[in-house]
Amino acid sequence: MGVWPEGAVIADKLAKLFVYFVIGAYASEWIRTHASNALPTVIVLCAAGFGVLVVLAASFDLQNVPLVLFKLPALSVAAIIGAIVLASHAGRAQWMGLIGSHSHYLSLTHFLSVTGTRIILTKIVGVTKPLFVIPICVAVAVVFGIAFCRILTGTRFEWLIRLPKWLSERRYDLPVMRSPSA
Repeated sequence: MGVWPEGAVIADKLAKLFVYFVIGAYASEWIRTHASNALPTVIVLCAAGFGVLVVLAASFDLQNVPLVLFKLPALSVAAIIGAIVLASHAGRAQWMGLIGSHSHYLSLTHFLSVTGTRIILTKIVGVTKPLFVIPICVAVAVVFGIAFCRILTGTRFEWLIRLPKWLSERRYDLPVMRSPSA
């Protein structure tokens, strides 16, 4: 994006991913509606398009080309959502419900578990191939997030994963704004 000073990795990543946040916030209902009617051939085409684009991007160093930068995640998300919908229609998605019910905790803990796993794999074990590192990191993040949630539930440290009841029940009375003509 080039707006931030050199080395502002977090700001750059947030700027690159902001479009997906907006899409998720404003188009989630449309996505859910269309995903429930997804055809297997379209899902396979999205997955194949993602695979071809990944190979091309890696081969010709196109990862930072704006169109490629947008299409890669969009195709992968379309293929993943479609595959989940198909698995759900086939009655094979119960395990995804378990993961989905912990998604909040996974988002809270994924940075620590993914970073730790990546460091252990690359620096200590010597595994550097992304095709091995990424799936292992994802699996560890899911297991760690669910385990972390279950371990902390019912303890005095539960506030690390859940908003305390006294704070979640708090109500604020906001002043009523009146128009100048009233």
